[in-house]
Amino acid sequence: MQAYILRRLLLIVPTMVIVSLIVFATIRLIPGDVIDYMVSTRYFTADAAVALREKLGLNLPAHVQYGRWISGVIRGDFGESLITSLPVADTILQRLPRSLELGALSLLFALLIALPVGIYSGMNPESAGDQILRSIAILFICIPSFWLGTMILILPAVWFRWSPPMHFVSFWKDPLANLTLFIIPAIVLGMWLSGVTMRLTRTMMLEVLRQDYVRTAWAKGLRERAVVLRHALKNALNPVLTMIGLQLPVLIGGAVVVEHIFNLPGIGSLVVTTLAQRDYTILSALNLLMAAFVLLVNVIIDISYAWLDPRIQYT
Repeated sequence: MQAYILRRLLLIVPTMVIVSLIVFATIRLIPGDVIDYMVSTRYFTADAAVALREKLGLNLPAHVQYGRWISGVIRGDFGESLITSLPVADTILQRLPRSLELGALSLLFALLIALPVGIYSGMNPESAGDQILRSIAILFICIPSFWLGTMILILPAVWFRWSPPMHFVSFWKDPLANLTLFIIPAIVLGMWLSGVTMRLTRTMMLEVLRQDYVRTAWAKGLRERAVVLRHALKNALNPVLTMIGLQLPVLIGGAVVVEHIFNLPGIGSLVVTTLAQRDYTILSALNLLMAAFVLLVNVIIDISYAWLDPRIQYT
């Protein structure tokens, strides 16, 4: 197991090198740069822009800019924002806990709904409850998070003169107000993942419950709870974990939109702002950190397979 974990962690290194090249190249394919943005917003005159471009090194060849940037990243230095001149690491660390809170609440909502419903539907296939719950799952999958979030903001304001709280409050200052602020965006973001997880859990439970070892457990007279949770669910969860790992980029992408809609000062809203400003240093660091996060989570999920299913051995 230790050799497998080490091998997987080492494989992250070349993957991150490729990701860094793609991130660096694609960001600079966007028309205009930060200097053009400053000139268009009248931060600088056209003459001053030329001098600033040279100062920031934006006039250098692309491979020289990449070399400077990646050498700093290797040392743990992501540079400074081209707009605010603040350290990129400090800017990201200030907003990261808010995005992590939103992601954790979204995932918690999705799993609390999807797993019990998926287990129930798998144990009662084609029943009235199963058909209703499957329809709800399909509805969750079909509703776009950006549309639902926009409707939640607009319709209650028009009909009832009420809108969700939009002013950020720190969890350490007022936990209740903080959770009130995050609960609606978390539900909006978690609905799609809940619907997908619900459907897959049902499918896998149907398959596992037909296996010989489950029928043997029933024949031994084990209680229903022991058969379902100890024998069936653990083996049914492997594909579900795989799906969650694969959908993490989608969840992160949805967080970008949802945070912007609900005015949450997290990583998602920072992406939207820096993308409009062409702030290359922050954009590059954010994309690189998101890629590293997804890779590490997938390694953890792969390792968890052996814990859930003893038949899997990483030797």
